[in-house]
Formats: sequence, C-alpha cells, structure tokens
Amino acid sequence: MRARGDADRAPDDQCALPGRITSIATQSRRADRVNVFVGESYCFSCRAEVAVRLHLQTGMVLTSEIRDRALEEDAYLTAYAASIELLAHRGRSEREIRDRLRRKGHDGPVIDRVIARLYENRYLDDAEFARSWIENRATHRPRGDRALRQELRGKGVDAQVIDSALAGAELDQQAMANDAARKRAASLTQLEPDVQKRRLIGFLQRRGFSWEVIKPAVESALGPSDDAESAEFETLEEPDSG
Repeated sequence: MRARGDADRAPDDQCALPGRITSIATQSRRADRVNVFVGESYCFSCRAEVAVRLHLQTGMVLTSEIRDRALEEDAYLTAYAASIELLAHRGRSEREIRDRLRRKGHDGPVIDRVIARLYENRYLDDAEFARSWIENRATHRPRGDRALRQELRGKGVDAQVIDSALAGAELDQQAMANDAARKRAASLTQLEPDVQKRRLIGFLQRRGFSWEVIKPAVESALGPSDDAESAEFETLEEPDSG
C-alpha cells in the first residue's frame, strides 16, 4: 500500500463499479486507514485491517457488494474501538454504550453487533456494573438505596438487576448516613443550630437515605435534640420516594 491522500472522505457514489482497483493508499494523517481508488477516482476509505481481511489489492475487480461489505466492517470496527475506549475509563452499562454510539452516528445493526461482541468478550455486564457502581458510591460518596436505584435506572440497568446488586451489597445504611452527616456537618458550624439541622436533613434526603436513618444520623452529627427540637423534627415530612 503506497501513501496517497490524507483524511477520510465520504464514499463516492459516482465511483463506477464494478471497476479495477488502481491504488490502495495509506492516509498521511492516519496510518491505520487507507483510501481506495478505482481508475483515477477516489472510491472509499476504510481501516487497513478491513482491506487486509477482505483481501483488497490493486488489480482486483471491486464490486459494489465488496465495497459495501468493507464499509460495514469499517463502521463496526470503528464503533467497537470507540466502545473499548469508553470502557477503558470506567465501567458502563449497556444503555450507556448504546447511547454513546448512537450519538456518534452509528446505526442500530452496527450497535447490536458491537454489544453482542462486548458481552461475548465479557467487557459488558450490567450486573457487574451495578455492583461496581454501588461499591464505588459506598466508598467515595455514600448514597441511600433510593438514590442508588435512581442513578442505576438512569443508566438503563434493569430494576431486578439493581435489586439483586443492592441485596448482595448488604450496605449499612445507618452507618453510611452517619458518616455522610458528620462530614457535611463540619461545613455548617457557622450556621444557627436550626439552620444546620435543616441543611443536614436536606443533604441526606438528596443523598437518597430513607427517613428512618436520617434522624439518628442528624443526631449523631449535631447531638441529640431537646424535646422542642424533637417535636419540630417530627413535623417534617418525608419526601415522596416515587
């Protein structure tokens, strides 16, 4: 393959096929891609790997079927490489991969093929993703079950998979709420006690902790309430969990 041409161009629909390949030129800016010429005309670009797999070579007759196969393989390998790059940064759910590939312009059949290969190679596993997500949150940014469910559902994880992951994690919700409350309370010391309490309650609610653990967590961080404060606390309503 000799060097000729640079960046990718869209396939030329005017390329007369069938026709004889006159050049397979390595792109000057991307050594992993080639431009294929028929006669004196540019025809299409693809990964060098695709050209090798399909045994493309100068002198052979290129048909529209072979060109289309090359473009399909190129789209698939490009999408697969993009998904591996995404997974290299952190674990992803199936829907996250699908959404990202769709935004990159890949069509449904290509995405389905990529997803199947990721599962085959065990690079994709929503159950493992959910377990890892919950473990990471518990270690770095504790959340209640409600918030964890919302986060994972937002990433397209099935509700039963989430239930199983949460059950297996056996999280100590009270201990996590207590720890989160103490850390947050340290930044509220300049406020009036009643403001501290309301801010802390709101913080724990947003973290998805259930109402049953919020009161003990607040008292753990700020000290026990007197009778008047306790009565005021009881007037606060738990937010709708739906």
